[in-house]
Amino acid sequence: MEHVMSGHCTGVQTQVRAFAPNAVYIHCHAHILNLVLVDSVMSVQSASEFFVLLEALYVFISTSKVHVIVTEKQKHLHPGKQPLKLHRLSDTRWVCRYAAVNAASCTFDSILLTVEEVAESQDASKAIEAQGLYHQLHSFSFLISSITFDRILTCTKQLSDKLQCSSINLSLASELALATKSLLTEYRTTKYLNKLYEYAVEVAKLHDIIINSHSQRGTLGRRKRPSRLEECVVLKTVGSCDSVSTSEDMRCHFYFPILNKFLAELSNWFDEKNVDIIDGVSSCTPTSSIFLSFNYLKAFARVWHWNRYSRSGMSASKNTLF
Repeated sequence: MEHVMSGHCTGVQTQVRAFAPNAVYIHCHAHILNLVLVDSVMSVQSASEFFVLLEALYVFISTSKVHVIVTEKQKHLHPGKQPLKLHRLSDTRWVCRYAAVNAASCTFDSILLTVEEVAESQDASKAIEAQGLYHQLHSFSFLISSITFDRILTCTKQLSDKLQCSSINLSLASELALATKSLLTEYRTTKYLNKLYEYAVEVAKLHDIIINSHSQRGTLGRRKRPSRLEECVVLKTVGSCDSVSTSEDMRCHFYFPILNKFLAELSNWFDEKNVDIIDGVSSCTPTSSIFLSFNYLKAFARVWHWNRYSRSGMSASKNTLF
């Protein structure tokens, strides 16, 4: 249905604009947030690999025998707390990704012990699968990805819930969108990055996870692009990827690229014009706290280049209605 509305050639929005040139097409912002996340994840290789691994972990843990083990581990390590379940990922439901990442992050210790136990079991097929998973999970790259996405999705969950609420207050939603962008901008600072990295290092030490240094990786040598591709534009990976082991690696190859993409998309869909329209519609709603607010309606009117308005006339209309 989305492509029927948004198509720039024969989409509904294009046909409407043929009759009403000033009509403004605004995509469903609740759905756009989901698309922003998926797009930002797919554009960063290490992030994409993280979610693929998270889905594989869900499939592994959801089997009856393994599920019982991870539940018992949680009860033993965190007595008095309700055991958490891992969630299947979804490309269209934002809350599913938040729930999946948050559950994996909160039960990381129980998951590691569970996978390690299954890796040493007598069930050969499960043991081999668990050994491969443990190698991936017991890595600093997975840990830093889990912590990063848990922070980002926790930040944006409230906005997502507000946009999908049936009784949405458009004015508050636009304010929340701007506040979310402001908080993500704060996240995108070297100071916050260093704090996040230091926290990840402490968690890694707690679980005996090795943090590779540049010197250690240097002994392995950096893979070179095949000579046959020297004068070519390469759009796909060629079997190598950037490791995330230092704060600089995290900044260049993972953390900043994700936030850059995310902030750019939010700025695109919640730009000044769209916010003016959202607030303008809200100011035309009798139940809104900004009903007939002159400043909001003034900005709304300017979208259609209409300048015949006055504060006194607006006040008179409001007094008449109430």
